[in-house]
Amino acid sequence: MLTIIFLFLLALFLFFLEIFLPGGILAIIGGILLIAACVIGYTEYGGTTAMTIFCISATLALIMFFVEIWLIQHKKFGKFLRLDKRNTSSSLEPQAKAEDIVGKTGESLTKMAPTGMVIIDGKKYEAFSQSGLLEAAVPIEVVRVDNFRLIIKQI
Repeated sequence: MLTIIFLFLLALFLFFLEIFLPGGILAIIGGILLIAACVIGYTEYGGTTAMTIFCISATLALIMFFVEIWLIQHKKFGKFLRLDKRNTSSSLEPQAKAEDIVGKTGESLTKMAPTGMVIIDGKKYEAFSQSGLLEAAVPIEVVRVDNFRLIIKQI
């Protein structure tokens, strides 16, 4: 009986750790330990004992899971485990409209190999060089606008 209790408690402890170290491995090991406890209970004490072990462990695991979720959401020690802030940042500049920027000239800010950053009218954009490799501070012209970047050429 001591082996069954040990396996049972060890499985519940692994379920407890799973909330802090997610990945599923600890829960799988805990499940295997509970199955082992049920098999030992069945072989030594019969089917009723095995079902009792299974029902008690499933009930305690569910209760423990919901208590852990509640503690993480409502208690001070759970603050470091949850994300309370939202990311409201955006890209460097708004998306360029083709009719506004095609044909404008600027300068490469970074090495274009073949992508990099350019500056046009004081605004930074991600760009792709049709001319191949370009060094920084090279004059460029916008040829067209792709989905998320400008297509440029050296002038």
